[in-house]
Amino acid sequence: MKITILTYLEHEGDKKHDVVVDQVADALRQAGHKPSILGVHGDVRKLINGLSRRKPELVFNLMETFGNNQLGAVAVVGLLDLLQLRYTGGGPGEFYLQEDKALTKKLLAFDGINYPDFKAKG
Repeated sequence: MKITILTYLEHEGDKKHDVVVDQVADALRQAGHKPSILGVHGDVRKLINGLSRRKPELVFNLMETFGNNQLGAVAVVGLLDLLQLRYTGGGPGEFYLQEDKALTKKLLAFDGINYPDFKAKG
């Protein structure tokens, strides 16, 4: 299977990405897949063009943000949906919830799911 590993770069044009990206690529190769790595900082055109060129059957999404936008990962997943690409991880709604800790804790509490109760030091 052709799999594109999507990862965040600190700056556009960087060659260095998180070490886990190479570990995922190696594991996918060992399983008989054909991985490619697409690193992007915040250039939407580069993201779309890179995905269009690669034509992945699956996107292994390791993007934790996009550019300097705190909710950038939500937009990336939304874009993957719009491009009708299959990808790993949650959808835009789940990614949004990940960023809204208070709402996430309320939803977990409603269903009786335990979560860490961290408090700011005062």
